[in-house]
Amino acid sequence: MSQKLVRCNLKKLLDERGMLQKELARNTGIRPATVSALYTGKVRHYPADVIERIVNELQLESVSELITIIDTEDDAQE
Repeated sequence: MSQKLVRCNLKKLLDERGMLQKELARNTGIRPATVSALYTGKVRHYPADVIERIVNELQLESVSELITIIDTEDDAQE
């Protein structure tokens, strides 16, 4: 049985642009701790205002460039 997981691609997006986490935080007004949580994948929730600020700052065409859903296989055998 597969399970769906939500993943944030912020690390990839910042690396592609040569942008540091602290630059993103400064340019968007997002707390550095929040940027770090998104960057490392340790975020527990995705506040809409934070996502909007990142999408606008990075000039993304779609939120799906930032947040993706992936399928995983459940390790449990039925």
